[in-house]
Amino acid sequence: MGLQTKMPFSDGEDSVTTEEAELTGSLFGSNTLKLLLSTLDHSYTADADYCEAFVRLFRQVFLRSDHGHFNNWYAIVPSLCLNFLEASILAEEMLHKKNNTRDAYFTDDGFVIGVAFILAVLEQNRQFDAMSFFKVLREEISNEEVELARRKQSRETESKLQTKSPRIFHRASTDSVEDYARKNVVLEEEEDDEMALKAQERKVLARKRKAEMLRISLATAESLFG
Repeated sequence: MGLQTKMPFSDGEDSVTTEEAELTGSLFGSNTLKLLLSTLDHSYTADADYCEAFVRLFRQVFLRSDHGHFNNWYAIVPSLCLNFLEASILAEEMLHKKNNTRDAYFTDDGFVIGVAFILAVLEQNRQFDAMSFFKVLREEISNEEVELARRKQSRETESKLQTKSPRIFHRASTDSVEDYARKNVVLEEEEDDEMALKAQERKVLARKRKAEMLRISLATAESLFG
């Protein structure tokens, strides 16, 4: 006669042999596995939208009343985007300084995916779009371009005048040391202004390019989460 034991899922009244317990346990495990595989097969098909599933899962938590501090989260997205733009431009500049061959590239798509995901979870895409952030940003960059063009035109006009009257100062016999030094300081300041103008022009162009890339990337990422 085989050893008798009680199954952990029994009511405690019936006893079975070891062989029967092993058979029953195997059948129970087999049926559980079949049920699990059937659930996975029906829930996760080739047409399943896993991104939408993640959004629904997190939305159940973050849209509860005890998470009311997220109600206006969309309002900080413009500040986050501006900080991301500046950080991206700085990182790219540092990368090019360290890599003279310019065969390295900087990318950070995690920020865009994260912003799009949180906006979808909190259902705040419409509120963010209503702020017209990228439209305002384009207008700001356009104003900077106009100002740079004005300064550049003014600089070109001064350069034409300098061509007719060279600004390379030579000390005249009537000039004191202070006058001669003052004239050369003015020339150096003008050269510094020209270099600063070119640097500002490169920065504005970089911001314009990065802002447009951010706008397109965010719009694309939003489509992933419905």
